Amino acid sequence: GARPPSSARPPAPIVRAGAPAPRLGEGMVPPPPRRGVDVDRFLAQVHANLYNLVGEEVDRIYDLEPSWSKSELTRRLVRYLYSAVKPPELLSLPWEDATARIVEHAMQGCSGACQDKPWFFAIDLAPALASAAWELARATGQARGSVSQPRPPGSPPPVRFRQLEEVVVAEYEDALDLALMTKAIWDATEKTFHDPTVLSKVNRTLFKTHAKVLEECMLDTRPLEDIKRVEQFTRRWMDAVLRQAWSALESNEAVATEETLLRLFRNLVAPFGERHVYS
Repeated sequence: GARPPSSARPPAPIVRAGAPAPRLGEGMVPPPPRRGVDVDRFLAQVHANLYNLVGEEVDRIYDLEPSWSKSELTRRLVRYLYSAVKPPELLSLPWEDATARIVEHAMQGCSGACQDKPWFFAIDLAPALASAAWELARATGQARGSVSQPRPPGSPPPVRFRQLEEVVVAEYEDALDLALMTKAIWDATEKTFHDPTVLSKVNRTLFKTHAKVLEECMLDTRPLEDIKRVEQFTRRWMDAVLRQAWSALESNEAVATEETLLRLFRNLVAPFGERHVYS
């Protein structure tokens, strides 16, 4: 199912308006290391919020969970998210960098343990992550309305909740896209090859060449229709895979054939079946 809109509920009244906060640039300095932060109180508030928000999402998607109890699933997810907020260096980072790190590290834990779960792409953890990042911004005096030490000249303006939430959602969706692509490439490779050594080599090559070719295509500034860009990317990717993977498999003539390459890319076009939204 599609993920619902993110709408984290912050634990304190929030002003939800204003333009996105600027990134650090010329003339702006990062906030100084935070002094006087009650870390235990901050982490306790984060943990309580996570249990409430994650618990609500677990209730919503629990019919897709095949084995874990509700309490076990909630406990596991809270642990991954909570661990991402605990590193002390986050207290000295600008809110935008800290927020991105929280989402990245939380999703690494969730993806590694839960990516194959039927509910993984249906659950929406963005509200819980936004709540955790907001508590950090409040604790470090970077949130609008928070009480903090005087702001040094040139420091970024305090962040509003809506601005922070937008960063969380963007980072969260990027993490889901990466996890989905990882699964798609592996599933397509597994449908095409059966030898574990071949599977590993081709999967590695697909990832390596995908990133390189995508970067090259993004640098092409010619005014092309979207379908033309997709065709251009696919052709370049196929060429790159043909050169690199096939050279590694040249000793296996039964595998390194044009027919096999075409079958691989047909599987990549619709890795989860033709009706899946990702296909």
